[in-house]
Amino acid sequence: MNDPIRILVTSDVHGLIYPYSYADGSVQKQGFGQLYTLVQSLRTENTLLLDNGDSLAGSPLSFFHYLKHADEISPITAIMHEMQYDYINVGNHDFNYGEEALMMHLQNVGAPSITNNYLFRGVP
Repeated sequence: MNDPIRILVTSDVHGLIYPYSYADGSVQKQGFGQLYTLVQSLRTENTLLLDNGDSLAGSPLSFFHYLKHADEISPITAIMHEMQYDYINVGNHDFNYGEEALMMHLQNVGAPSITNNYLFRGVP
């Protein structure tokens, strides 16, 4: 049992999919689009993929989604499901769109949340 374990961690993606800054129009090294490619190139047999939260809120796309399509699965959730995260944490900005949006994310992301200090409708 000397097989090494590789742990890949993402954090604070803030709803970004495209490597584009809406503030100044520049191309940046950011977003799930680039992360997906990087993770696929680094993932080996003994790799864990974790997310440390703040994934849902922060981009114009995520804001528009929750403003107009809150009853549908978020594009961020769908991408994270496709990336096959092993575990996720919940960050403070993941609560920005309310408990229902967060619960929809947690139920559809395809990975268990290892955050253990929050309540949903009074239930841990």
